[in-house]
Amino acid sequence: MASDADAETTTTTASSSADGTPEVLVTLGDAMLYSKDLKLLESSGWLNDHCVLFWQQYLELEKFPHAKEKGAFMLQPAAAFSMQFLDKEDLLVDTPDNVFGKLAKASLVLVPVVNDADAENGGGSHWTLVVAHRGEGYFHFDSSLCSAGGMIPEAAKATCAKLASLFPDASIDPANIKTVPCPQQDNGHDCGVFVCGFAEAILDAFMASKNSSSGEDDFSVQKLVPHLPSDMNVKREEMQSVAENRRQSA
Repeated sequence: MASDADAETTTTTASSSADGTPEVLVTLGDAMLYSKDLKLLESSGWLNDHCVLFWQQYLELEKFPHAKEKGAFMLQPAAAFSMQFLDKEDLLVDTPDNVFGKLAKASLVLVPVVNDADAENGGGSHWTLVVAHRGEGYFHFDSSLCSAGGMIPEAAKATCAKLASLFPDASIDPANIKTVPCPQQDNGHDCGVFVCGFAEAILDAFMASKNSSSGEDDFSVQKLVPHLPSDMNVKREEMQSVAENRRQSA
């Protein structure tokens, strides 16, 4: 199987404002999409941070607007990246704008993780998803297990280790990360779409359990496996449609 690092690079020309700077075509919460980002959604492009953040904001602000108050939290790509390189003291600093401090009160945390990145140069070529569920443990969703040799990447391990200081639960061990047997990609570019699709399915099940008429919270990450999406062509088309509708209504 080809890895995401082998994905073909597509050259695009971004729309520019009068002063020559790239023009923001779509905004949603903290997310901004430029012409090059829309091209990634339209084609078989490898999704960048902007695209992943856009779908996170769509889920958080429009599809599941009450997820945070119910205890579910999605860490944005930039914060997820920086968390790997911050000391525990910096993560726990008590300031109103410290996004990491909010994780201590969450019951479910979803973190998009990119591999092979470093603090100075960024980078990375493959997205995976780390999920922490209070009382159930840490999970790793990787749509390209074959190319990874079934191993959990160091970035995901580092993420779980840092989450442990923010998401305290003595009953779960951050070193015991469960690899989820999730649907697999058959190309070198859909990892980001899989991460977005997995996150959406997890939040959907989480919110359904919170809104259950029985009053019982039976949410379980492990029980989700048979219900995870596998057709990422459909998901990519949906992401493209949501972005295009917002662009036209801007």
